[in-house]
Amino acid sequence: MIRSIAIMVIALLGADTICMASEVPSDASKIVPLLVGSAMPAVIVRNADGTDRHLGPGPLARPTVLIFYRGGWCPYCNRHLGELKTIEPDLLKLGYEFLFLTADKPEILYSSLKEPDIHYTLLSDAKMQAARKIVAAR
Repeated sequence: MIRSIAIMVIALLGADTICMASEVPSDASKIVPLLVGSAMPAVIVRNADGTDRHLGPGPLARPTVLIFYRGGWCPYCNRHLGELKTIEPDLLKLGYEFLFLTADKPEILYSSLKEPDIHYTLLSDAKMQAARKIVAAR
């Protein structure tokens, strides 16, 4: 059950990533996510305190569920983050890390969330440079 949910989350990553790219595919069969086991391109994003966080190049230190979301203002994204709390403990026990990447600026990463008890790592990609690199790496 946990593996299928993790795969579903990663599949959602691909759909959200494509939506943030400059060119949207003409049909769903052309959506290709960064697949499980793929190497992460070198990207720099920002933590909530404004410090840089380097991801990649190559495999990340631990298995990672990387999810792109619109921002704390989005009710669908807030619901998604809230529902992930049901599987988070099991995935953390398996060694997974949760990273959420958004176009929100670092200073508002947590302030606009509607779910008060979120402990995920939220990262800012305000200029969408990391998203573009990840899409190009497919």
